[in-house]
Amino acid sequence: MKLQLSHKFFIKITLLIVLTLGGGFFFLDFHLDLDTSRVVLDRKGRLLSMELTGDDKFRYWQKLGEVEPSYRDFILKKEDRYFFYHPGVNPVSLASATFDYLITGRNKRGASTISMQLARLYYGLNTRSPLGKLKQIFAAFWLEFIMQKSSILESYLNLIPMGKNIEGFETASLYYFRKSGSELTRDEFNFLTLLPQRPYLIRSFHLNRWKDFKVGWGLLYPQLSFDESSQLLKKLRIYNERPFFAPHATRQILIDSERKKIITTLDLDWQNHLEQILARYIKNQNSVGIYNAASMVIDNESGEILSYIGSANFFNDKIHGQVDGLTSKRSPGSTLKPFIYGLSFQKGLYHPKSILFDSPLPYRTPENYDRRYRGPLTLEDALITSRNIPAVFVNNELQRSQDGVYSFLDLVYPLNKGRGHYGSSIALGALEVNAWQLGELYTALANNGEFKNLILEQGVQRDTISILSEEASVMVKGILMKNPRPRYQNSQAFSQQNGEVYWKTGTSFGFRDAWSVGIWQKYTIVTWVGDFTSKSNPYLVGSISAAPLFFQFVDFLRSESKSLKDFDLKHLYHKNLTEVEVCSISGHLPNQDCDVTTKSTFWPGKSPIKKCDIHKRIFVARDSGLRVCPKYSGPTISKVFEFFSSETRDLYQDYGIVLKLPPDYHPVCKNQLVSQNLGDAPEIISPKRGFTYIREEGKLALIPLQARASVSSKELSWYLEDRLLGKSRPGALFTVNLARGNYLLRVIDESGRMSRRVIRVK
Repeated sequence: MKLQLSHKFFIKITLLIVLTLGGGFFFLDFHLDLDTSRVVLDRKGRLLSMELTGDDKFRYWQKLGEVEPSYRDFILKKEDRYFFYHPGVNPVSLASATFDYLITGRNKRGASTISMQLARLYYGLNTRSPLGKLKQIFAAFWLEFIMQKSSILESYLNLIPMGKNIEGFETASLYYFRKSGSELTRDEFNFLTLLPQRPYLIRSFHLNRWKDFKVGWGLLYPQLSFDESSQLLKKLRIYNERPFFAPHATRQILIDSERKKIITTLDLDWQNHLEQILARYIKNQNSVGIYNAASMVIDNESGEILSYIGSANFFNDKIHGQVDGLTSKRSPGSTLKPFIYGLSFQKGLYHPKSILFDSPLPYRTPENYDRRYRGPLTLEDALITSRNIPAVFVNNELQRSQDGVYSFLDLVYPLNKGRGHYGSSIALGALEVNAWQLGELYTALANNGEFKNLILEQGVQRDTISILSEEASVMVKGILMKNPRPRYQNSQAFSQQNGEVYWKTGTSFGFRDAWSVGIWQKYTIVTWVGDFTSKSNPYLVGSISAAPLFFQFVDFLRSESKSLKDFDLKHLYHKNLTEVEVCSISGHLPNQDCDVTTKSTFWPGKSPIKKCDIHKRIFVARDSGLRVCPKYSGPTISKVFEFFSSETRDLYQDYGIVLKLPPDYHPVCKNQLVSQNLGDAPEIISPKRGFTYIREEGKLALIPLQARASVSSKELSWYLEDRLLGKSRPGALFTVNLARGNYLLRVIDESGRMSRRVIRVK
């Protein structure tokens, strides 16, 4: 709170002058009560944003030891060379100025010391009249009494008017030149030295009134003519508008941080270039109804965010540009699938060449983004082509032991709703996350499972937790590396090279969000394309809309790299991993009869070690090729065939896959098979063992019945207690409506082989 310059104040100050002249209370060192601006800087100290003070000034406070020494010395030499020797007023200069005023009636020379000028600035004194000057002198004595010389000098250097509503040398340097005073060139420094006495020169510069600089600027270059020195002046780049770079990031960090000076992790050059790339890309997409996007670039080693773009245009109200697309929660689509499969590797359920099935389920089948199904395929292909049913199936397997994606996310982002709220659709993006969180998860993947929170402000400490094993992380990245690049116009050759980017796309339900997230060298890139109003657009597909922008960012990062050295190979190799041969048909370790194998990444002691049970060598009649039994006495030969359950066989054949199925038995063997009940009994798939069905009040429960059987079985008969329900083909769905109670269900094939299951209905 400022002291009022009342009559009592002058009486007190008169008494204190004596003490001040005698040394004063040298131990006092009060600091002026001034509101100061908060500034946000990039990682190199360049200004991103500056807030106004309560009195509508730009006033960033800098400690005396931080002030550029050359400017401090310049001010002392020009304004008050005896500053450290007088008590606030220079009596010689004051006497000379008073004499001139009495003789001429005008102020021909300045007698104000730094202490007097600080008093005028701080108390807002009008010093053009004798009374005003007297008040200034007494106020200067007061400041000298309550403050140390260093504090007075520091305060003055931060309150010097520098044109417009800007105060202080460092504030002016940041505002006009977007950099610290210690980084100014000689010409930039010289320009700022003119402003305290000629603040109007800022306006003159932008109006090209070069003649206004003839006196001040010309004196700084005595060896040059004014025409020559003015050329130096004209080359300066002086900003005239309030700085506001990376608006979403600066707004967010000003809310989160309490510091006056905030040094961010952002790189202003990268920020500006990537904003331009995103803006050009979105402009080219306007023709298909795409107007908005968001993105971020992260340093994987430090977790620092280097570029933060919250929307395509912060100032565009039509796209709700001030909404931060990086912190707004959206459906992530398929971007979480890599972690589902990584968890399955960690659990020992699968390896990359394990066989999964992408085919419609009997009910509530999730669609793929292309509305097609591909049948049996490897886990690797399921992830690369972003198939939905395999991801749901694997996640459901994991959730039986509480290891699915729900538990995975709950570990780092505690969830408010229970597992049942999301159901199976959590694997497909039902649980909303934001781009920041996706950036954290993929950065953890880059760091082989070590999770740390991202940071936007330098100096913030981070805790580390492991969310995925190193081995599982390497296995996942080995798959993502094989994801083919999108084809788009003006693609640089850089991003056409294979094996350099681990990336994944995502498309939300209803085509409302398109994602592309990935890792290149030491960086993670997140791109989102969509509409903040969740408007549907058929072009909002990750591989179509978000991936091209993602790879334009990759191209930029390549151009900024010191070399084009490929990524660190530690991302793809781990001492605990090896490569093994697996059966191409079953995905299991090959038996002696598997004739077609492929290589898969394998985690010894963890990956499944089941051997292939599909390929079997049997004897067939040499003449007819029919399968034989011990009762057959003719000539035989051995051949390898593929043995599938009826359900699996149908899945393969439905997608046009030619199988080497075993032939029928020779007629002389069929009676023996029936009499000895050879072969496997049907396997009931539904209802599940131990499952209880809940019916709605007053209604019957609809129970799906389904069973798989051996290849020789063509028809299954279903019995409830002793009543025949009906017949079906192996693998086909059959239903029955039941009231409350417990029931014995039986299924029998034509050879009399039978399975049982108890159905409970409540």
